[in-house]
Amino acid sequence: MSVVEFKINELEKLIDKTLSDELLKDKIPMMGCDIEYLDKEKVRYEIFPNRPDLLSQEGFARALKYFLDLDKGLKKYEVNGKGVKLNKKRVKARPKITAAIVKNVEITEEILKSLMQLQEKLHKTIGRNREKVAIGIHDLDNVNPPFTYKQVKPGKFKFNPLGCEEELTLKEIKEKHEKGKYANILKEHDKWPVIVDSNNKTLSFPPVINSQNTEVTKETRNLFIDVTGTHQETLEKTLNIIVTTLAERGGEIHKVKIKGVGERPNLEIEEIDVDLDYVNKMLGVDFTELQFEEHLKRMGYGFKEKRSLGYDRENTVLIPPYRIDIMHPIDIVEDIAIKHGYDEFKPEIPEIATIGNSNEMKERESKLKEILIGLGYQEVKNMVLTNTKNQFEKMNRKKPENKLIELKNPLDKKHTVCRSNIMSQLLKNLSNNQHVSYPQRIFELGKCLELEKTNNNHFEAKTKIKLSLAKSDTKVNYNEATSLLESIMRNLDQEYKLIETENPSFIKGRRAKIVKGKDEIGSIGEIHPKVLNNWRIEKPVIAMELDLDKLL
Repeated sequence: MSVVEFKINELEKLIDKTLSDELLKDKIPMMGCDIEYLDKEKVRYEIFPNRPDLLSQEGFARALKYFLDLDKGLKKYEVNGKGVKLNKKRVKARPKITAAIVKNVEITEEILKSLMQLQEKLHKTIGRNREKVAIGIHDLDNVNPPFTYKQVKPGKFKFNPLGCEEELTLKEIKEKHEKGKYANILKEHDKWPVIVDSNNKTLSFPPVINSQNTEVTKETRNLFIDVTGTHQETLEKTLNIIVTTLAERGGEIHKVKIKGVGERPNLEIEEIDVDLDYVNKMLGVDFTELQFEEHLKRMGYGFKEKRSLGYDRENTVLIPPYRIDIMHPIDIVEDIAIKHGYDEFKPEIPEIATIGNSNEMKERESKLKEILIGLGYQEVKNMVLTNTKNQFEKMNRKKPENKLIELKNPLDKKHTVCRSNIMSQLLKNLSNNQHVSYPQRIFELGKCLELEKTNNNHFEAKTKIKLSLAKSDTKVNYNEATSLLESIMRNLDQEYKLIETENPSFIKGRRAKIVKGKDEIGSIGEIHPKVLNNWRIEKPVIAMELDLDKLL
């Protein structure tokens, strides 16, 4: 969630309407934005991540005009001229770039604040703190096209970064400038990106800082916007939000011709087919095609009838270029529901042949959680994704063959497999919380995934529900662990027995497997000092893990 703030009088100028506190309190939440603060002068509200076009007061005003029926239909933005050129060279650290020019923007103090706020909010949300997307906004009149995007040696290339009167190398910017922390994104590369003009005058050092040469002020009228990063489609969508925001202030959008990319920005209208029967089914309404079209236009969409044959009433919805969140017909359904008004929907009992009932397994799990909380244990939740080092190496165990479900293309080394046990993650929790007072008692009841061999010698993924407990304190021992197990089993009215095990995660002589009938349903014991050392845990730990599918 991102929080944005702007002045009420600026919002009123943009929509050409006086807004009362009551109207804002009523309408802003209905648009999907939670108000954090509101007075006579300013409003502060939260934006869901799926609506980055609302991160500026211009974008919010545009949406509010539609919501208040002050505007209607699809808004088209004109892209002018042949544009300037941007030569894109090989930049290994940050290979993608897009750009645009916006002219004749009258920059006021409030517009400048809004623009800077939009830039920073996009950096934090879509941009993943500039790692995926970084935006540069420049005074076009202070530089001379064509521009070049290239890579340079960080210890040799110098320029005046924004807010600094002396020239610094890129390496010195990393070390001395307040924005230098973002250079850590580039640390694995020996050459870093810059944008320069035809006179080798620096515009930007993405994703870190712009140049003092192109600082945007209240005297600026023409803007050059660059967006760099790692994913071209995301860059294009981010650029569309910025240029359409400036167009709401009267700016004229102009092309930039980028070598190897083409002319940008691309503000072509996208289309998505939406079945009216699907909309009616999802919302429990009976809209006619005319009502459907009217709701669409009053949310800023266009409408084009595709076909209407019997029950197959599929139509084409035209999506404005700033609505980068629309990926599926259900997104259109959500906007139709917002426009119709959630308070207009009447609750109905569904016409089904059966009556719902509680899931028996879930009831048993709830009972088990109550027992553990009563015994003084605190519930924790960990991700299903982990890695083999944590699951096995640190637990002093060998990685099993043909058991693990591994990710084909993991995003990082920390999340490469689906967990087959929970105990290792509880030890990680204890390791990370040694500053908290003792004794520490935690448990997790959750899913694990393993491969199992089928009758035809194939493997298939099986989801197992497991329970793991761990206690860390100055004095804990095996007897305490077995007493805890006895309390749990007695409350669940379950019989079991303990048999010596060879599990190397536990201390020899203080470990056992838990057996019910003929099935091994878990393990219990004192954690081995070697395992404690692997996790850098200073106090002794007792732990157990149960397979609830076999127990309950």
